[in-house]
Amino acid sequence: MDTEAERRVDQDDRRSLRAVRPAQRSTGPRQAARHDPAPVSGGGRARAGRRWLWPLASAVLALAVLQLAVVAGALPSRYFPDVPELLSAFGAALGTGVFWTAVLDTAGCAAAGLALAALIAVPTGVFVGRSGVLFHATRFIIEFLRPIPVVAIIPLVVLLYGTGFEATLFLVVFAAVFPILLQTVYGVRDTDPVALATARSYRLGRLREFLVVVLPSALPFVVTGLRISASLALLVALSAEIVIGAPGLGQQIVLAQSGNATAQMYALILATGLVGVLFNGLLARAAGMAAPWAAQRRGDES
Repeated sequence: MDTEAERRVDQDDRRSLRAVRPAQRSTGPRQAARHDPAPVSGGGRARAGRRWLWPLASAVLALAVLQLAVVAGALPSRYFPDVPELLSAFGAALGTGVFWTAVLDTAGCAAAGLALAALIAVPTGVFVGRSGVLFHATRFIIEFLRPIPVVAIIPLVVLLYGTGFEATLFLVVFAAVFPILLQTVYGVRDTDPVALATARSYRLGRLREFLVVVLPSALPFVVTGLRISASLALLVALSAEIVIGAPGLGQQIVLAQSGNATAQMYALILATGLVGVLFNGLLARAAGMAAPWAAQRRGDES
């Protein structure tokens, strides 16, 4: 009876296989639809267009409100130019070498300061985050230095470096280093302990454990620190140029204000905003290319 039962089971299995194989060999429309590449639609281009539509619409709306406020007398025309005058001054500035030299001075100082701050803060943050002793030993020093405003150390910096590029660079590094440092420290310490224990159970070694487990976990925090410090770097560079007279857009704004060139002054202020948007956009794109999972985790769009 056992032999008869086994024979019946074998026959049932063979019938099941014969029923399945034709479906596996099928080259019908359903299988072709599964393997053929989907046609490319214009949805991506439409989304890209909508991405630029809202910023442009908000800029046009802001200019329209400014024009109405000046024409209606809500803003005194002595201190606020109308939109045609502002755009004319901005276009005139774009055609001068002085403007582009100032843009390069400001953007170059901010970028160099941000890069130096990252070179200092990221390795330091990794060591501090990986060591409980270093974390507790340096916590007071970091928390003591971090709240000191940049303006408070300007006299000391001018005394040491004068009023040139070096002074502005030092101030930018001082302001930008702490957000990156703190984000790196807490990103390293936020590593999943289960993942660390798994890596150690496989005896990956300290270096491979860092590259495979710790670094991917900490990168979203580092990217956030870089985004924060990028805004601070540009802000401090402009402030230093205004206060100590270092070359750059800040110095040109002061010169336009002292020369009663109101439209030119506002055009330069508009330029600083555009430089900031471009600066942050380039950083976001670079971060998204270097660590796409970090951008996805933090909800950034690059």
